[in-house]
Amino acid sequence: DKVGLTLLAAPDNSEVTRVVFWPDARRLSIIRSHSSLDARVRRQDVHAHLELDPGEPLHLRVLLDASVLEVYANHRLCLATRLYPTRTDSVLGSVFVEGKSTVEVQAWEMGAMLPAQRTPLRIA
Repeated sequence: DKVGLTLLAAPDNSEVTRVVFWPDARRLSIIRSHSSLDARVRRQDVHAHLELDPGEPLHLRVLLDASVLEVYANHRLCLATRLYPTRTDSVLGSVFVEGKSTVEVQAWEMGAMLPAQRTPLRIA
């Protein structure tokens, strides 16, 4: 089943970044087409081949540190990119799955070098 998460989403989804895994296509992607409303920002998607063994679950470790997004998959693949949302309310996150798969999510807030720099990410 297709599974993924949204990051740095605005309440109306005018800005949103998606991390998506398509098992049939054996592809992990960071979809950046709506990551920023700034026309100067490059929004190419980032893709990689990821083939799981039969019965192997998908494990993602996603790190979002200011404008840097890193996605580690099953300890053997890493995708990384920069994100530049323009809206101050582009802080929402969510998980989605198509089909009958189940998803377990754990989230932590990364510490900031300076307390004034902290921006909360809300997961729905």
